[in-house]
Amino acid sequence: DDIKIYSGSHKKWLTVVSQKASTLRGRVSFISEATLLRCGLDTASELIMCNFGVKDASVQLELKDAGWGGRFGLLAGGKLCSDRPEGIKCNKASTAKISGWEAFKLVDAGQGTANLIGERGKMCSVQSSGLICNDSRDAQGATQVFKITAGDESRKSLLVQQTSDEGTASIFKVIRKGGYASTKISLLCVGHAAYVSLDPHSKKVGCFSPDSVEFDYHRLDGQTWWNVVKGAFRDFPSGKYLRAEDGDYVDAMGNAPDGWQLFDIHLVGGYETVYPMVRGVNLGSWFLIERWMKESLFKDDHGSDLKHGCTAIDEQGLMEQLSSSVRTERMERHWRSWITESDIAWMANHGLNTVRVPFGYWITHPEPPFVGGAFKYLVKLFKWCEKHGMSVILDFHGLKGSQNGHFTSGNCGACKKKDCGTTLVRFLQHQDTNLAVIANLSRHFAQSPSYLGFGVANEVGGDDAVDSREVMAFYQKAYDTIRQHSTDTLVILDATFNPSGFPFVGEQHLAQDEHVYYSARFKDGATAHSDKNYKLAKKKLEGIIRWPVLVGEWALDHHGHDLDGVTDEDRDRWHREFALAQLQAYEQHSMGWTYWSYKTEYHASTWNYKHLCEKEFLPGCHSSLQYSSDIWWDQDLCNYAYMDGRKCNA
Repeated sequence: DDIKIYSGSHKKWLTVVSQKASTLRGRVSFISEATLLRCGLDTASELIMCNFGVKDASVQLELKDAGWGGRFGLLAGGKLCSDRPEGIKCNKASTAKISGWEAFKLVDAGQGTANLIGERGKMCSVQSSGLICNDSRDAQGATQVFKITAGDESRKSLLVQQTSDEGTASIFKVIRKGGYASTKISLLCVGHAAYVSLDPHSKKVGCFSPDSVEFDYHRLDGQTWWNVVKGAFRDFPSGKYLRAEDGDYVDAMGNAPDGWQLFDIHLVGGYETVYPMVRGVNLGSWFLIERWMKESLFKDDHGSDLKHGCTAIDEQGLMEQLSSSVRTERMERHWRSWITESDIAWMANHGLNTVRVPFGYWITHPEPPFVGGAFKYLVKLFKWCEKHGMSVILDFHGLKGSQNGHFTSGNCGACKKKDCGTTLVRFLQHQDTNLAVIANLSRHFAQSPSYLGFGVANEVGGDDAVDSREVMAFYQKAYDTIRQHSTDTLVILDATFNPSGFPFVGEQHLAQDEHVYYSARFKDGATAHSDKNYKLAKKKLEGIIRWPVLVGEWALDHHGHDLDGVTDEDRDRWHREFALAQLQAYEQHSMGWTYWSYKTEYHASTWNYKHLCEKEFLPGCHSSLQYSSDIWWDQDLCNYAYMDGRKCNA
C-alpha cells in the first residue's frame, strides 16, 4: 500500500528530511575541513587528534545522547571524553550520566558540516596539540568546521519528522511480511531507496536502512488492513512503539499503542496496491456440482447413468433423482475426496497463492432436496490454506432462486432448455436467504488470515429477467452485510451491468470480476496470433473504470479458434502461446486471476489446470517455465511479459 501517516495528537504529517549533522548520534566519522584528516583517539596522550588518514574508516567517534538540551557525550576507544583546557581528553570509564565538562553539542554549519561546542561554552578547533575547545563562538574558519557522517556509510542520513504541511508529507510503501492479513510489515520510504528503521543509539526514527526492517502494526479495531483508522507501530526488538514527540521528531520510546503512539493511516496508492498478484484456481464442482466436470456422480440409486436432457441438468436435479440416504452418502464421499490437503499443498508448491471456491446457498441453508454436510469441509479448506499460505475467495455461485438461469447456479429449473419447463432467475425474490448465507460465511471466516475476498453473485443474468437497479440495490445490501463482519475483505462483484460505474455507499476494497472466455467475450473468438489475443484481453481489462479487475475465470478452452485438422504438435504450440498471451494480459492489466478449474474428472483436459501445468502449457511445474514474483511492486512490467519472453535487459 502507498500511505501517508498523520499524528492526530500533534496535527502533523510525517515527512522524510535529510538529517542535519548536529542530530547524528552513534558511531560517526569526524573529518576536519582544515586538514581533511579524520579525528580520533591518540592512545598515548588520551587526547583527540585530527591526524588520521581520511580513508581509515576504522577511526570513528561515538556520540551518546545525553537526554537533555541536545547534548551528547563524546566517546573514543570506549572512554568518555571531557572538555579540558589542554584539549579533549578521553579517560573516563563511566558513561551512565553525561553532565558538566563531559557534555558537548553540535551547531550546524551547512552542507553536512557542524561546529563542535564544549560545555565551557567555547568552540573547538584543530590545533597542533589536538582538538581544543578555547575559541570564541564567533570564530568561523576551517579549523572549527567538521564534516560529520554516520559511521556506517551504508546507512542513509534521513530522519522522519513532523510537518503541518500535507503537501510535504512523505509517502511510505507498506510491504507485508506474512501474507495478506499479517500484522508484520516494513515501510519503504518512497523516493529514498531506504526503509524506516531506528537509530540504535538515539532510538529516533528515520529512513536509515537499505534492507527491510519489520514492525508490528497494531490497529485499534483488530483488523490488519490499512484504512483511515488509528494504529500504532511496534519495534520488535525493544517492544516499544513509535511515538511522535513534541520536538517534531519521531522515536521508538512508547510503552503502549495509545496517545502519542497513535497515527492515522491515509491510503493514497489505490486499491491494486493493497494485494500481491492474485494467482489461483477455482475449486469447481466441489461444493456446487457441474455435471460436465463430474459425470460419475450423475447416476441413480442403483448406479445406472441418468439420462441427459431434462433429467438432472444441475445439482438440484441430481438430488431430486436420489433417495435421501443415497444422496447423503454420495455427497459425503465426493466432498471428502474431490479436494484434499494434498491438493492445497500442491498449489502452494507450484506458484499459486489463491483458491476461488464456488458454492451454493445450501452450504449453510441445505433445504431439501439438498443435503447438509459440506460446510465442515469448507472449514477444513480454510485450515489447510492457513497452513500452506494460501488465500481464499468465497464465490457465491448458486444463489437461491438462481441468479442466471444457468446450470452453474445449481438450481435453475429448466436451465434455459426450452422443452424442460421454466428457467429460474429469481434470486432477488429470495434476498433474505441469500443475505443470510453471506452473513453466516462472512461472520464465520472474518478472522481467518486466509480470508481474502467474497464474490457476491457469479455471472448474474444479463437479460430482461433481472433489473440492473434492483441488482445494484442487492449488491449494496450484500456489501453492507460483509462489512458488518470485516471492514477489509475484498468484495467482488460480477461484471454484468458494470457495477464499478455505480456509486455504492461507503465503498472501499471493491473489485470487478471479469470472466474471459474468448468465444463468449469476443465476436470472432481467439485468433491464430498471440499478439492479437493479448490485445483483445488487454483492451477488455482496460475498459473497467474506478476499480481493479480480477479475472475470476479463464481457460485454454472455450476459445472459439478452429483447431480442426492441425497436428498435435501445432495444437500444443498454439495452446502454449495462447496461455502466455493471456497471462501477460492478466498480470500486466489486472490484480490477478483464478483459472477454471483446478481439476476435472477427465484429467487430460484444457479445463484442468494441474494437467496443463504438468504438460508445461502453464508455468509452475518445470524449471524452464515459472511465474514472476507476485510482489509486483518491486518488479518492472517486463517481468510479466510472458508472451514476449520477459526480456527485461533487452
